[in-house]
Amino acid sequence: MGRLATLAAIVASAGVVVRMAPVDRSAGEIAEALQKLLEGRWLHVEWAGFITQPISDAALESIRTRAVAIELPLTDDGRFTIQELLNELERLDGADK
Repeated sequence: MGRLATLAAIVASAGVVVRMAPVDRSAGEIAEALQKLLEGRWLHVEWAGFITQPISDAALESIRTRAVAIELPLTDDGRFTIQELLNELERLDGADK
């Protein structure tokens, strides 16, 4: 994570809303992030960076937005939603090839 994203993550974790410029991310990168969340391998600062940094691709941004809405700590419903988002990402990634 770059310095700006790290700073945004720290500020976001303090409850301050930060608007960042959209970034380019691939479906694979978003899937990796959601998989880490699902497996409990994601640090708080990483998640804060993810939720504060919009994605330039509209379809991936929609998935990011829905992921951000998932209640933490994860419940069974949250795990189900993440799995649905991962399935959607897999379909998107396959359509791009």
